Amino acid sequence: MYLLPAARRQGLGRFLIVELEQEIAQRGFTNIYLETATALKEAVLLYESLGYAQLDPSQVETARCDRIYHKSIAHNPIP
Repeated sequence: MYLLPAARRQGLGRFLIVELEQEIAQRGFTNIYLETATALKEAVLLYESLGYAQLDPSQVETARCDRIYHKSIAHNPIP
């Protein structure tokens, strides 16, 4: 996910992630994995504030990413 600088700091990223989590849960999936880069500090803070836990970086599949996160949505209330 990428937001133009003018669209940042308005809660749109958080809104989009929460909406995606709800849709994913409605479709019966129980786990979300995402990748990002340490340099994207705002993204890292957002994911961690939403309950995503960092996994072993050796599991990253995308060359430009160095962080992988997981969130179980089976029993977690959506913020």
